[in-house]
Amino acid sequence: MSFACVLLLSLFSEVPASILYGGILNENEVVNSTDKGLDGVVQVAFQHVQKYFPSKIPADDAGTFDLPTVSWARRTKLQYSQDNLTPLFYQEVTPSLNGDRIQQKKAVLGMTFDLALTWLGSQHRHSFIVTLDRGRIPYLYSHTFSKTETADCGDSDIPGTCLREPNCPEGQAGGPNEHCGSLMTTDKIDNQQPTSKYLNPPLSLVSYNIWNFRTVDTEETYHARIKRVGKLISESGADIIGFQEVRFDFSKRGLHGPSQVDHLREYLPGYQFVFQPAMSFPRDYIGRIEEGLAIFSKHPILNHDYILLSRNTTEEEDRHQRICLHAEIETPWHDHRRVHVFVAHLSLSKAARERNIVEIWEYMRQFSGPVILMGDLNAEPTETPIRFLRGEVEINGTRTEGLKDGWLIFNKEPRPDAPKNYQENEVKDVGLTFSAVDEELRKRIDYIFVRDDPSVNVQSVNILDDSGRESSASSDHLALRAVIGPGDI
Repeated sequence: MSFACVLLLSLFSEVPASILYGGILNENEVVNSTDKGLDGVVQVAFQHVQKYFPSKIPADDAGTFDLPTVSWARRTKLQYSQDNLTPLFYQEVTPSLNGDRIQQKKAVLGMTFDLALTWLGSQHRHSFIVTLDRGRIPYLYSHTFSKTETADCGDSDIPGTCLREPNCPEGQAGGPNEHCGSLMTTDKIDNQQPTSKYLNPPLSLVSYNIWNFRTVDTEETYHARIKRVGKLISESGADIIGFQEVRFDFSKRGLHGPSQVDHLREYLPGYQFVFQPAMSFPRDYIGRIEEGLAIFSKHPILNHDYILLSRNTTEEEDRHQRICLHAEIETPWHDHRRVHVFVAHLSLSKAARERNIVEIWEYMRQFSGPVILMGDLNAEPTETPIRFLRGEVEINGTRTEGLKDGWLIFNKEPRPDAPKNYQENEVKDVGLTFSAVDEELRKRIDYIFVRDDPSVNVQSVNILDDSGRESSASSDHLALRAVIGPGDI
């Protein structure tokens, strides 16, 4: 019997490449729609639409769904890099009767496909991101769709879509620390409908850090914990949810499988969704583990992109790559106005948070219209990043304007669980969000900020709390919910 084992890690100097996200080089290529490697990828995408959106696919009189056409596809090899510049190589040794066979291999963790499917006679184009593990098992990372016609892509060499380059507002190029995977669409919108409160339902947004696969007790208790997460978010009826600490972990092959995106979409059927890894940290160089952010929406996600936030890899608390994920979402309101939703999970490093929050602000301000920033910012209300967002202080000569801390619109600032703040056995103030796996919540580090805009008004902001604590907690964070409606414009 032969077996392979990783013996030695070594780096070889090759042409540096930009990174797709932390630890993964950006090595992608356009794929011909007839490429046989697409067969399994298209199948998992097609099956998802059949299960959750059957009305969006043409079918014959017998109910048999028409097969889709691949309008474009792009393939990215997930080449791991320790320095974010050069591929990582390892030596694999396979014992045999004729002596050990030594092979030098690149640490490739899998492959990811971006693709779009269309159906003859359908007004919708469906965009997907499907990732394959090293065993070529497919997992769905993204599915969005809307009524579209081909966008004007200028010199794009990929028919039927527009792939914006880093930090993607039209006409602008991105910097070396930015990347986005936006799929531009052009919507045909009927703006002639009469205004009515029945045509302008409130929009509920939730921010939730789901604590990846971690548990208070044994690993087996994850099944019960993710069920509590699913119950909380599904019963909330949220229109848009921004998740943090969403993970893929190759070693989780039990009841739910390795992809938490799959776990979440089980509880949120009918939602469009985008998952973007921020950081890859493989085990033994080829065991794929990655964590990032996700946005789920009941309403069409028209565009999505992200930026890589700067980091100082020499600082222990800033070793993980952080990103800001953005989605442009069409509202259900009578004029179909759009909102821009940004999700972030900031670093444990104080210096990084102050640096990154300015980068997020510069990113956000490039988009007009309603803007919402949500996430686990790992900073308390008195810290510089939060005061910066509220426009109270500058950072390196930059000051924000027009951002409102959603919680403070309707609620007072809760006192953190610190000495002299509470009497013995005094009930803690409402509004603290961390840590639910302790006996008592200690601080507020989860936020929803809304840009002051006449086209939207904030109607309420509250905590989503199922009262679980310690081993019965759904996550180490509580979820935060904001309800918005259209303004008078």
